[in-house]
Amino acid sequence: MPSTDLAPLWTRARAMFARAVAAFGTPAALAALGVLSRAFRREIGGWLAPLEHIVRKLLFAEAARLELAPVSTAGLQIARRTDARAGAPAKNNCNDPETWRVKFTLALPSDPRVVPEARAPRIRTFDAPPPAPAPIRRGDAQRSPTTGRQLARRFEALRRVLDDPMPHARRLKRLLARAIRRFPEIAARFLVTAPRTSSRDEHDPRLSVEASGAAFDAPPSHNSS
Repeated sequence: MPSTDLAPLWTRARAMFARAVAAFGTPAALAALGVLSRAFRREIGGWLAPLEHIVRKLLFAEAARLELAPVSTAGLQIARRTDARAGAPAKNNCNDPETWRVKFTLALPSDPRVVPEARAPRIRTFDAPPPAPAPIRRGDAQRSPTTGRQLARRFEALRRVLDDPMPHARRLKRLLARAIRRFPEIAARFLVTAPRTSSRDEHDPRLSVEASGAAFDAPPSHNSS
C-alpha cells in the first residue's frame, strides 16, 4: 500500500488554486474577458498547466488505492438523466460556472502502435475514384485566438476536481483498467509525463515534485491483472 499521505498534497493544491484565482480572477471573471494577448495567456498558463499536472498525478495516486468495482452502464445512463432533470439549467450561464458543461482532461497517453484514422489504409475497388487529399492544417497564425472563456472552462474543471477528487479518480481507474490490456505501458507513460511549462508557484515550488512522487508510489496497483 502506498505510504504517501495525499490529504496534505490536496490541501496545498487547493491553496495554489486559490492563489491563481487571486492573481487572475474567478472562472466567471475570466470568461468575461475577450481575446487574450499572448503575454497574458502565458501568465495564466503558468498557473494552469502546473496545476493540471499536479492534479493528474494526485488522481493517479488516489486511483491506485481504489478497488475497481463493476459499473452498470444502464445505471450510469439513468443517473445522468436524473441529474439532467434535477440539476443545472440547460443553458450555459456565462456568469455562473456551475452551469457550464466542463470535464477535466486526464490526458492519458495514446498508444503509439495505434494508427490514426487519418493514416489508416483504405480498401477500394480498381474503378473507384482516388481518395480525397488530406485537409491542409492551418498554421498557428491562422488558428482562432484564445479567449478568456476557453481558459475559464479549464479553471472551472480544475475547481470541480479539487472540490471532490474521488469521482475523477474512479474515472481514471476505469480508463486505465480498460486501456492497460492493450497498452501495458500506459501507467508508466502517464507517470513520466511532464507539465507543459516549467513555471513554479513561488509559494510552494516543491508541490509538483511531491505530487509526482506520490504518483510514483502508486504503480504496483495499476497493473494488467
